[in-house]
Amino acid sequence: MVNAREYEELLGELDERNGDNVARTDSYLELYARARADGHELPWLLMAHLVSRNAGYLMTDLAGAATRPSMFTKEAFEELFVFLERANYLIFHDAWHHTLLHLLGRSSMDDERTPRFMRDAWRRYEATADAPTAARERGLVVDLVTNEQNLIENRVVKHSRFVRARAMVGFFEAVDREAPIVLPRTTVEIRVGGFAEVARRIRTGERIFDEVLAPRVERDAIF
Repeated sequence: MVNAREYEELLGELDERNGDNVARTDSYLELYARARADGHELPWLLMAHLVSRNAGYLMTDLAGAATRPSMFTKEAFEELFVFLERANYLIFHDAWHHTLLHLLGRSSMDDERTPRFMRDAWRRYEATADAPTAARERGLVVDLVTNEQNLIENRVVKHSRFVRARAMVGFFEAVDREAPIVLPRTTVEIRVGGFAEVARRIRTGERIFDEVLAPRVERDAIF
């Protein structure tokens, strides 16, 4: 069982665990496992781990591509790398904090670091304890995905600093070079197909849950 002191320690490790994509990817899976062992099934954490792994694959490819001749400059590849890093950094910085507050039983407190949307989402989740498990889990996953994608919308995706990065993503999508998200135990091919559109990113999260992680037996096998 995971006790409150362990959750407090994890909350205090936010900056260390947000140091790079490898640390974030490991941390999502560790928190999912710890919460699960304590009787809290939070499938968004497993989904975040899988998406973060895919970000790591892409960032590794970009780092290699920046050293080879290409139609894009080294600086353009570096901007796209930072674009992805910044988005993943902000999502972790937000989600690690308010998810651990929830696990500590403090999600309904008026905490300024937890967005109002997520404070309301956790309250809805807690208020539906008697609802069917599948619907309750999906509702929280969709709320989390919606929150995080809106969090990065203006801070990263539409930020003037990342004009070239956004154009590169659009180019890869237009020429059908966007790789599908790599997920264990499935042949489902999921692409965002419009990263600049917040609704498309949210829909991608919904598809990952609905088509891959929603069945508990499959989620257990993936874990």
